[in-house]
Amino acid sequence: MLAAIYTRVSSEEQVKGYSLAEQEQACKEKAQELGADHVVIYSDEGITGSLLERPGMTKLRDAISRREVDVLICRDPDRLARNLAHQLIIADECEKNGTELIFTGWDWQKTPEGQLFFAIRGAVSQYEREKIRERMKRGKMQKARSGLEPNRINIFGYRYNETGQAFLEEREAGIVRDIFRWFISEDISLTALAYRLEDLGIPAPGGQKRWYKQTVRYILSNSTYMGKHIFNKRNDSGIKNNKYAKEKARRIFRPESEWIEIPYPEIIDPETFGQAQEKLARCRRLWSGDPKYVYLLSGLLRCGKCGNTMIGMRTNYRRPHHPDSIVYSCRREKGGRCCKPNRYIKGAPLERTVWEYVVGWINKPDKILEHIKDIHNNTVPLDERIDHLVKELQTVEKGRKNILDVLASGTTNLDDKIKQVLKELTDREQNIRRHIKMLQMEKYRQVSHEDIKSIAYAGKMLSNYLDRLTIQEKRAIIRAFISEITVYGRDKDITINISASIPSVEMISKIATDICK
Repeated sequence: MLAAIYTRVSSEEQVKGYSLAEQEQACKEKAQELGADHVVIYSDEGITGSLLERPGMTKLRDAISRREVDVLICRDPDRLARNLAHQLIIADECEKNGTELIFTGWDWQKTPEGQLFFAIRGAVSQYEREKIRERMKRGKMQKARSGLEPNRINIFGYRYNETGQAFLEEREAGIVRDIFRWFISEDISLTALAYRLEDLGIPAPGGQKRWYKQTVRYILSNSTYMGKHIFNKRNDSGIKNNKYAKEKARRIFRPESEWIEIPYPEIIDPETFGQAQEKLARCRRLWSGDPKYVYLLSGLLRCGKCGNTMIGMRTNYRRPHHPDSIVYSCRREKGGRCCKPNRYIKGAPLERTVWEYVVGWINKPDKILEHIKDIHNNTVPLDERIDHLVKELQTVEKGRKNILDVLASGTTNLDDKIKQVLKELTDREQNIRRHIKMLQMEKYRQVSHEDIKSIAYAGKMLSNYLDRLTIQEKRAIIRAFISEITVYGRDKDITINISASIPSVEMISKIATDICK
């Protein structure tokens, strides 16, 4: 006789304890008592009983369906499943395939009374599970409202006392400040930051030696460093079980009225954090890929018609370093949405025009003030462009919604072609939203006297080096003064709109120091 034993625990804490061993021992004793000559153990460690699709349970059910199991031994019905319907499904599969179901924790008879009792126990088990979950949730909410961290999450730079109150880990907090300072004051990518941290021998979160750009991005985008952590922001129910579930749970953001702010010690001031977020939004454009050639305006140009980032390319590979060989285009190699026919802008005159703008601002800081004042005094073109983008955004949203409605109706399947269309619409929507935000920021941008002093300081430090800079140094200076350049028109009828950015004194000092070396 072949006996199958099933054991399960639902949390890492139980896995580290003796619950699995206790279940297995009790079931083995029962199998020996029944005279089983062969025993196979199926186990699920740290997996919730609310899921039916568990690795161990799936293998067990497959064996039962092949009629390989004579008797199934389990400690208790709630070890099989926490959901009554799932318990009944497993019991029914056992009955249909000639497998006897036995529990060591109680005597179950296959009679109407026994089946009723089995159902009642399953319902009570499910009820207890929901009550436990509800009590834990209420306790966490109350703790959060009192200003304490319920989950004690691992945030680099913080530790927690016994009550859950967050306090600074000074060494890590200093590293966080350095990461923000380097990122906003230098022309540096997330990958380069990760390499720098490794070269300095700074341990990564968790004590690992290696830093990843995703880790750096998480630190730079974590608003907790401004002194408040948001609890109950998202509904993550079922997310951790997606590995096993057929129907994947989705993370849902709760209304802001349900969010709870937990005070944390401040590491980064809001202004610095805001500067980091602005740069993060442009990060992918500024340092994407590993290009063979360096382009002066890479990551800054955006097509005013299709909204795509304009990338640099060479048209004459026999003379790749000749200025006339450089063009910028919004075309996409893999069939993505772009201007038709393909749009190419000559690089040399465009780069020359932008560089002259920046040099003029450096030599005469009042010019950048005049530039921004002109934008404020003539907002009609900006308003028209924003209105045009809003209408285009509505069209894109409607198109995506129509496709999702068709998929939901079941009249068509989600094939690769539809996936590609949805991806293009999503990318297009993100580009439009980013463009609208940039124009709105430009419309309401204010320039202070301190900003003018910062630029004058830049001019004083850089004026003697402007004629003998490398293309990398020029690009760093341009990126310090310009956040985005929007290009309109074709051929000789080209107009550009420059979104100016006021560099900090620290950023200018860093650029000037690197150039003077």
